Amino acid sequence: MSFGCSEEADFTYFGDALFAKALVETDDLQQAFNEAKAYVAQRETEDNFEASEPQIWAPKGVLARWQQLRKSQAERALNTALNRTEAKTSTSR
Repeated sequence: MSFGCSEEADFTYFGDALFAKALVETDDLQQAFNEAKAYVAQRETEDNFEASEPQIWAPKGVLARWQQLRKSQAERALNTALNRTEAKTSTSR
């Protein structure tokens, strides 16, 4: 069951916990999952829902690919920021 599913919600409880909260704090997928799982458990308790107990199966290859992806995204973001800074500097001369 996915608690939080509704027309008004952008995410389920787990989606909100993982994407909007945990992955903003860490690039480590396993750590983000554990943080999201704890957040979901707390929210389900507060809302008097039966625990959904989210599960993860993340083989080493998946985790390694995830880290490569996040590293690549970070490098692109840094390069974009540097290019913008250089462009602003050169136009203000």
